[in-house]
Amino acid sequence: MRLAVLAALLFTVVPASVYGQAMEPDQVPVSFTLTTKPHTYNAKSIADGGVLGGRSNGSLLGIDSVVNWSSYFYLFGLDLNGFPQFTWQYTMVGRAPFSIGESEGSAETTEIRAPVVPVSLDLRNFDGSPRFVGGKRLFSDGTQYVNPVLKSPVFSNTSYGSSASPTQYTDAVQRAEFFNKAASEWHTLLRPRVATPRTMVLIRGTYRFALNADGSCCAFVLIDANTFVNALFPPTFSGTDTTTPVGAAETSGEIRTSDISTFLFPNAYLYVGNPNNCCILGLHTYDLPDLLRSVQRGFAFGVLERLHRNVAIDIDDLSDLVQISQRTLTRRRKEGRFLPEESDRLVRASRLLAKAIELFEGDADSARGWLSSPQVALGGAVPLEVAKTELGVREVEALIGRLEHGVFS
Repeated sequence: MRLAVLAALLFTVVPASVYGQAMEPDQVPVSFTLTTKPHTYNAKSIADGGVLGGRSNGSLLGIDSVVNWSSYFYLFGLDLNGFPQFTWQYTMVGRAPFSIGESEGSAETTEIRAPVVPVSLDLRNFDGSPRFVGGKRLFSDGTQYVNPVLKSPVFSNTSYGSSASPTQYTDAVQRAEFFNKAASEWHTLLRPRVATPRTMVLIRGTYRFALNADGSCCAFVLIDANTFVNALFPPTFSGTDTTTPVGAAETSGEIRTSDISTFLFPNAYLYVGNPNNCCILGLHTYDLPDLLRSVQRGFAFGVLERLHRNVAIDIDDLSDLVQISQRTLTRRRKEGRFLPEESDRLVRASRLLAKAIELFEGDADSARGWLSSPQVALGGAVPLEVAKTELGVREVEALIGRLEHGVFS
């Protein structure tokens, strides 16, 4: 289940050194970054290669999520458990360059909201009071980088060989990956909007800093990675947090699970444990607690309709799977929202349907047929009937896992 995507951009600039003043114990020279080994921090990914499939099974991993689609490529290898595997699923943002169940290119352009949230760094003393060095406050303004980022190839159009017309960098890369399959009009574009600036407060001992040549803050800031993550994301699932940049942006409604959100920081590097373990230059992640908050708030009714469209399963069968009566379904449609326990069952149903379609390599018709037919391995029971409880879902998912690995008992 794809959730709110967050990209924390940490800029890299090495200005001139500061002369004529003694350094603080936690101050580092501007040249510090020249001796580090920069790297990024992001989720694991599988190796590339193989042959692309020509079929899309729609959005499998998304409910209340950024627009996405899933398909397969084919290459012999071993999965994480050491089992031989030939078919590998991938999920991408936007809409497929080929239609669901078909091979012809799609000419559809997808536009995705991309709020940009500037985040300033407020460096404090041990007691939480504002900190000054050389008479100047240690406050690094994140808004100064907004315009350069908006004018960058991430959001502005540039000419690339993969597109007949100027486009954004990420769209050009995605088009290159499907160069022989994508129609010329197929694009996935980010539509940025500058959101309310936020501030991250850091207590002395969790950061190091380097000053600009004029003694102002800051050439860059080194931040403990765990401190950074805890200060960025809400500590609870209440949905009312305003103390963290992500929580405040979520609570205000400026970022949504259907967005690709950028939290734009001034020059900042992350380190793990020791500043010499620097530097993580970018953090790409998603907000898992946001799913929990969405479930607790209750999904919008459109989530059920989206799931229905993605897997083309009869709405009556889908409501039966999640144990919602027709009378209740009519009431929820009018109210516009499901209860938390109903939302939890929708997550469960989405997970099961995704696994079933994956089993049949994106063939939703075959997956529906299998789910609706008695299975010997389930004692002759129908998977959709068994899967009405959490225990039953686990049993069906276990069967799907065995079938994927060629175990037919």
